[in-house]
Amino acid sequence: MRKLLGNYHPQTSYRKLTIVYPYNESVFPADIAAPTFEWIEKEANAGSWLVMISFHERHKPLYIACDNPHWTPVKEIWELIKQNSVQSPAQITILGINRNSLSEIVSKGITNISISSDKVDAPIMFRRVPPSFSYAAQYPESIEWCLADISSYEAPPVIMSKQPVCGSCHTFSRDGRFLGMDMDYENDKGAYFLTGVRENIILTNQDLISWNDFPRNDGLQSTGLLSRISPDGNHIASTVNEILFLIKISEPYFSQLFFPLQGQVACYSENNKKISTLPGADLPDVVQTDPSWSPDGKYILFSRATMERDFFTELGGQTVFSTDETNIDKLNVQYPVQFNVYCIPFNNGQGGYAEPLPGASHNGKSNYFARYSPDGKWIVFTQSATGFAIQQDSKLYIMPATGGEVKEMRCNLSRLNSWHTWSPNSKWLAFVSKENSPYTELFLTHIDDNGNDSPPILLARFNMPGYAINVPEFANIPPMGIQQITLKGN
Repeated sequence: MRKLLGNYHPQTSYRKLTIVYPYNESVFPADIAAPTFEWIEKEANAGSWLVMISFHERHKPLYIACDNPHWTPVKEIWELIKQNSVQSPAQITILGINRNSLSEIVSKGITNISISSDKVDAPIMFRRVPPSFSYAAQYPESIEWCLADISSYEAPPVIMSKQPVCGSCHTFSRDGRFLGMDMDYENDKGAYFLTGVRENIILTNQDLISWNDFPRNDGLQSTGLLSRISPDGNHIASTVNEILFLIKISEPYFSQLFFPLQGQVACYSENNKKISTLPGADLPDVVQTDPSWSPDGKYILFSRATMERDFFTELGGQTVFSTDETNIDKLNVQYPVQFNVYCIPFNNGQGGYAEPLPGASHNGKSNYFARYSPDGKWIVFTQSATGFAIQQDSKLYIMPATGGEVKEMRCNLSRLNSWHTWSPNSKWLAFVSKENSPYTELFLTHIDDNGNDSPPILLARFNMPGYAINVPEFANIPPMGIQQITLKGN
């Protein structure tokens, strides 16, 4: 190695070695387990590599020899890297070594990483599903739910699996005492459970409510789309009176086009066990959906759109199309729709006047999934040219909750950025992307005091081959705060 380093001249122009991961200037949490460094090179004749890590005089450099184009630090080395990369970044230099001459350097790549003093300090609950929407719907027992700890070197534990019914969105109260979750239970697609968080949760009829208890006059059933539990756990906001449009696609990256054609925001009260629409977010001539609470419970953000009457008539009610002859791009042109984010006072269920959120409404784009940071300082929302939920051009934007400049986030990757969730301390944002494959993966970005975010880091240990990750939600509970969820009788 000494001879090799003697032949290394930092100013020499070597052939390019591309460090695929981690991204340059990415920021890692203080409590995260070691990542895997990956690199590729297309031109150089390298047969082995030397990883050099320098710390700007905070610690002597580290040198690691690798026979493959990837390296995962052992725990002791990673902790050393973290300890010396808080105040200033660590520079990672990877040198390709000629396979025919072990003293000759043929390629070079550099990336810089730093460690935040901010911990994540909370697990993430997410759903793991097979890649095809149709397959997952047909075989709900294939779906798994995990509660993952970023500091663990083990695969995330599965806390619910092999259920004969489909479950979807789940949320926690701000203090982590309550968990709410959509669950198709006893042939009721509007079933939803609200239960206290504990290590072993057994769901019974006493935990379940039904959005179909809300009366509607069109003879259709409600599913309770995108339900979210209030910060104090006393209310659940959801979409009722909804009509859903869904096209199933066989293309692996984007296997559905989905959005509501009709809907009103409603709230369930745990105190009186009743469901009532929220005045101001229950207009009959527009679609209102995707409610999200402010951290103090005083306001609700939601997405609103106006459907053209002929468009609505063409699509019909609760229509599901299946086709193998199209893709998401063609469908977006055929069925364009744009949502805008609105804000309304909750006012103990009395609602009020809904106002468009400046910067997240009426901007020629579709805006949805607006989420307050738990400290009430920021709002992050998803934006795409058209559509709702799963769109390949979707990007994340951040803005002050009190109004101000809207910024496209630095963490955005090339294909789909959405389903985001804030850590309880408001320092980290987790989101999913299809950057690397048809299967959505979970990423994490740091948010500083000025609302600036960092290039994302991949939570690779959460992945499982052949499965996609979706609907992630941070939980303000210990890593093993939930160990098992079961339905009574299953």
